[in-house]
Parts: sequence; C-alpha cells; structure tokens
Amino acid sequence: ERFEQSVRMVALGATLGQLLARKSTVRRQVEEQTELARRGGALQGKPTKKPARGVLNQRTGPASLLNAKRNAALLFRDSVTRRYNDELRKADFIPAAVSIAVCEASSGEAMEFVPVEPNGSCGFEAIAVALSVAQNKTVTGNYIRTKLRDELRSFAGRYDEEANSWCVGAQHSGGCSAAQLAESVMRKGKNGHWLGERWGNIEILALARALQIRIELFVQDDASSAEHPLVRQYESFDHGKLRVGLLFSGLSHGGHFDVLLIDSVETAEA
Repeated sequence: ERFEQSVRMVALGATLGQLLARKSTVRRQVEEQTELARRGGALQGKPTKKPARGVLNQRTGPASLLNAKRNAALLFRDSVTRRYNDELRKADFIPAAVSIAVCEASSGEAMEFVPVEPNGSCGFEAIAVALSVAQNKTVTGNYIRTKLRDELRSFAGRYDEEANSWCVGAQHSGGCSAAQLAESVMRKGKNGHWLGERWGNIEILALARALQIRIELFVQDDASSAEHPLVRQYESFDHGKLRVGLLFSGLSHGGHFDVLLIDSVETAEA
C-alpha cells in the first residue's frame, strides 16, 4: 500500500511539474507579446498558407546572403534569410512549404518573407514573384521591365514633368529623359539597370500604375530582434487592390529588394 501511494505521489508530482512548465511557457509568450505591443506591434501569428503558390512550388536552392558586416539593414536581411534557408532545407527545398513571418511594427500585420537573388534585377524579380504567387502563374522579371519601359514610353511627357518636380537628382538633371530611361530599364544583369537606379521611387510609382497594383516599401524597424523580426512601411504607391510588399535593405543610392507577401490581399485574377 505504501508502495502504491509512493507511485501515485511521484505521478502527481510529474503532472504538477508539467503544468508548471506549461504555465511558465504561456507566461513567457504573453510577456513577449506584451513587449512587442509596447514597442509598436504585436506579432499576430504566422501567415496562413495559400493553396496556390505558383512559382514557389518549384524546387530551389538556398538563397544567397549579402554578407554585409556593418550595415544594420543588410545584417537584418541576412539573419532572416538564414532562417529561411534553414526551413528550406527541412522542406526538401520547396519554397511553398516554408513560412518565415515578419511583422509590421505599427500595425502588427504579419507578412511572409521570401528572399530574392542579388543579381542586379532584384527589384523587378521581387515584384514578379509577388505577382506569380498572387495570380498563380509565372511572371518574369523581364516582363516587369517591359511594363515599366512601355509605361515610360506611353506617358513620357508626364514622367518628365514629375521627375523635374520631384527633384530626383543629378542623373535626371544631367539629361536622362523618360525616353532614355525607357531604354535603360531593359539592361539586365549586375551591370544593368536596377529598379530605382536613375529616377528613384518614380520608377516604382510608374510600375504601380502600369501593373495597377499597390506597391508598399518596407525597411527594418529599429525595435526588431532575431526572435521577432519587425519592419516598418516608409512608402506606398496605391494604384490597385493587389498589394505587393518589398523589403528594401542597404543604402539609399544602392541596395537590395526582397519580397514580403501580404496575406490579407485576395488572390488577383490572372
């Protein structure tokens, strides 16, 4: 009888230990959420997977790192990319099975990070990936370049006026017209034309108009951490219902774009 009583006491102790451990875990999670909310945005859970993932169903290798040593934004990007690569390996290199969530600091909106190769076409490729996932069809970076070229050609006078009024810098004042920019954007590769190279955000504005989408630009938030990656929106070009998120990392005169898939958008029609 004493032996059976001892066994029951041991079992009861183990159960209590499990309950206390679970309670401690819940308390820690609540404290983390409270701290995030205090800093400006509580993580609202990982984005929900869409059944249709387009190009992300294709097997791919690990994403390249930028290997920056001092730039905080680039270090943040590489940190999130390492997490992505770790999950990609576990998922047999199928991107559709990977979900790396980042959170907008002020709104708490959860988005899904997808890295893009630093090949000189990252901005165009990032928009292409976002459209491919939303529309469940393959959209290429070259198609995005073509849409920008055609937009600049069709409304050259309008963009020349906007570029002058926005004071885009020495490149334009040195003689880069909309017609010349239209030819420049078709140069691909690391020595080609990268998105925003000559006219800055006017190029992104022109793409939002041409594609009839809403392009939202994000950067790392100062309150971000390795455990809770936070971003903040710094610009938005609203010319449609489909939302395309771009994470910019680097310096203003040259950086890198990755994709932020915004789950609240409804799947666009092809």
